[in-house]
Amino acid sequence: MSIEIIIADDHLILREGLKALLASESDIRVVAEADNGAEAIDLVRTLRPRVLVVDITMEGMNGLEVTRRVSQSSSGVSVIILSMHDDKHYVAEALRAGAKGFVLKSAACAELVGAIRAAAANKRYLSPSLYGVLIPLVDTPAPPALSRREQQVLVALAEGKCIKEIAFALNIGTKTVETYRHNLMKKLNLANLAELTKYAIRSGLVSLS
Repeated sequence: MSIEIIIADDHLILREGLKALLASESDIRVVAEADNGAEAIDLVRTLRPRVLVVDITMEGMNGLEVTRRVSQSSSGVSVIILSMHDDKHYVAEALRAGAKGFVLKSAACAELVGAIRAAAANKRYLSPSLYGVLIPLVDTPAPPALSRREQQVLVALAEGKCIKEIAFALNIGTKTVETYRHNLMKKLNLANLAELTKYAIRSGLVSLS
């Protein structure tokens, strides 16, 4: 029985390339493709593939958020992150989001094939070059949980919105927004807005693009 997969990436040429490479694998079948996160989630709900291969950097809902939602949906779909980023923070966030695999775009096709087969068997696969990255992650604690309102303020700040804009959008006072900002900095141990923005990107709350 073939392993049915969905490919989600906002670059058509990459999706076409992956489909062409995987066409030679008799046990893998691409059943659909998506060019954004929302479409990927809709296709997963409709088609119930065994594996979703998703790019980490897509406009709107990025790969980390897609992974988080699919993993929490109890759909039985395993997610593989495909990324050009080998930074330990991206790897850590992907694994915490529930990804079964993390494959670098610079890797050979054989790695992606191996990752798909491993994920279909409910096993984890990481590009070999990432093993060294994982060592310091073993003792890295999970980030503090944020409330829905804290996430809303964090995303708005990371997107460059000013205090007044955030207050208006969330229907709260400017002083309340300032309090949330202060508490977020303290809770996440961040020194400034630039660090807060980087945290939001690494956590998949805002897009890299």
